[in-house]
Amino acid sequence: MTSTPGGPGLRPDRAAGAWAARDEPAVGWSGRVMSALRVIAHLVAINLLMLAGTLLGGVVLGAFPALAAGHGVLAPIVSGAPSEQLWRDFWAGYRASWRRMNVLGAPFWCGGALLAVDGLVLSAAPEGAPVVLWAGLAVAAAYGVLALAFLAPATLRGEGLARTWRFVALAPLLSPGVSVAVLFTLAGLVVIGAWAPVLVPLAGASLPLLLTGWLVEHRLRAIDAQAGGGQDLPVRDPALPARSTASAEAPAPAVDSRTTIE
Repeated sequence: MTSTPGGPGLRPDRAAGAWAARDEPAVGWSGRVMSALRVIAHLVAINLLMLAGTLLGGVVLGAFPALAAGHGVLAPIVSGAPSEQLWRDFWAGYRASWRRMNVLGAPFWCGGALLAVDGLVLSAAPEGAPVVLWAGLAVAAAYGVLALAFLAPATLRGEGLARTWRFVALAPLLSPGVSVAVLFTLAGLVVIGAWAPVLVPLAGASLPLLLTGWLVEHRLRAIDAQAGGGQDLPVRDPALPARSTASAEAPAPAVDSRTTIE
């Protein structure tokens, strides 16, 4: 009887298979741990890159390009294919989206400044501001946060500035389910950040952007799937060629072989 590593009486080829089967769970477990650690490392690195990009633009001119670049390198994490060249991909996206994101972000700065002034005025009221005014201010702030969550995923899909802004401004109303999910997600992250403040400098921007970006991207893909056929969509994947509604719906005319096409 032949003794092998797999046990007495087993042929070497069967013994090797037995040992491989034993090792598979360990390899799978270690692979999952390494993948999780890689995602955590990406979140921390992207958080630092977003901070650097924001400061590089003096906050006002750097925050929104950093937001778009951060979303661009966070999105592949969800699909299981994180960027292999994080530094280069982030700064390439930052430079490419700098002008576009600052134009799209200008109304957010204006709205945020207006809300801040309103909050100061209400706080300085001698007899205290009515609760309804504070409630209105909170609703306006929440709506701004929801619109901001739609901004980066929508703007990276290649539509014009006016059309993108129209979609971002209306998206929280047109997608109430996603809006509620985004608000609950952000509220949960705020609670976690208050419970473990050390996480805020590590992933205080990248983790909310990853989770809300995934929710919004799921909604945008659903919109694309419902519209389909190259119709006039609120957003469009830039990887797809642009086609007008008329050209998508009208059949191609027959071409006479005698016709000369210049």
